[in-house]
Amino acid sequence: MKYTPTQNALAARERFKNNSIDLIKYISDNRKLQLEQYFNNNPKLYELEKKYGKYLMVPLALPVFEVPDREHFMHWWKQYAIRPTKQQGDLVASNTGNSPFESIDLVQKVGNDWNLNLQTENFKKEFPYLWQQFYDQLPCDDILTLNLWSAVETFSEHRDSAEMFDCPNSFRINLYDENPENSLYVFDNPTKPYQIEEPTFLPNLPTTNTYMWNNLRCMHGSVYDPKYKKVLAAVIGLINPNKYDEVMTRSIATYKEHCLISNNELENYVDL
Repeated sequence: MKYTPTQNALAARERFKNNSIDLIKYISDNRKLQLEQYFNNNPKLYELEKKYGKYLMVPLALPVFEVPDREHFMHWWKQYAIRPTKQQGDLVASNTGNSPFESIDLVQKVGNDWNLNLQTENFKKEFPYLWQQFYDQLPCDDILTLNLWSAVETFSEHRDSAEMFDCPNSFRINLYDENPENSLYVFDNPTKPYQIEEPTFLPNLPTTNTYMWNNLRCMHGSVYDPKYKKVLAAVIGLINPNKYDEVMTRSIATYKEHCLISNNELENYVDL
């Protein structure tokens, strides 16, 4: 896969490079707010930041999330998926209007950026084992959002606002993919000084289809080829510090050669 930034992406880079103060404040404020609001400033979260902050992307050593009947899954998808409209943007993802993906929403406890297409009970009835896997395998005390997405155009580089503490915490699970290579990419994006590192595409691995990246440090996006269909699960969860530590330790040991590591410090991204 090859990523070529769009003119809009290049223009956004130039804006942030010329005035990174607002971006630094936005990431810094969101990190502080989320550590307080979600985790009550639990000291274990700050320990996890120190231990895993430099890991930009890690494939997770979890059992494969299984779609038992791919044909049935795609028939169900085509029957219920919609192309939502983004109703409001923010500093790091300002676009509104038609989304670059189709969606089915399963959990939505926070956030109201998109018009929802909740199919929770429908999904649980059709795919009970897969539903249970989300809750049994992810190292979370609770799932705040669980959305299924399928790109219909290129997904431009961006950060997400809801996960901005300093360790990999943005879950992506590749449920169905016809692409010969992974279409998702990440790249390091320190803000002090503002820099854009080379993009890295996530690896396709036979033993896992789950990945995490550090949304505080990384930008991410996906390329799109209309010849191929892909459906992934995007999950925001309240991580359980002990379970998370166990999964990260095991995952780094298992997929060491595939982990992406930053050369920067936390203070290269936020005001401490």
